[in-house]
Amino acid sequence: MQDFHSDLQVGALKKKMYDFLDFHSLLVLSTVGEGEIPESAILEYVVEEDLSIYFATSRDSRKARNLLHHNTNIAAVIGFYEEKTMQYEGQAQLVPEKALPEQLKERLMTRGKRSHKPSEGEFMYFKVNPRFVRLTDVSVSPWNIEEVRLSTD
Repeated sequence: MQDFHSDLQVGALKKKMYDFLDFHSLLVLSTVGEGEIPESAILEYVVEEDLSIYFATSRDSRKARNLLHHNTNIAAVIGFYEEKTMQYEGQAQLVPEKALPEQLKERLMTRGKRSHKPSEGEFMYFKVNPRFVRLTDVSVSPWNIEEVRLSTD
């Protein structure tokens, strides 16, 4: 059954989803590699208010190779250690380092301090535009599931 929401309800839900994404810093990102084989990796990210996420990755990583040469579609899971989780699907695009706002680059460097420090020339930056976002609370019965579908245009 389709559940229709007012713009106000959708706005409140997007804010709730943004807060969830902003609270967390790790996600498991799945990409599609050669031969349509899925590959997943954990990474640190930052989120913008429109629910787009940014991440930095080594130029030599599987995810960079997959996104540049095979398929730009991704799926991710956030909050996997808790009873509230998020499924996130979208399309990734390469963001040239020179086009990345300095404030956003600083946020990525701060968030990435546990895994690595992106330094000029060694890393690539990607932006993921969300297509589908689902927030699930499994601490209640039945599970509370809230979702939004967004255009990637």
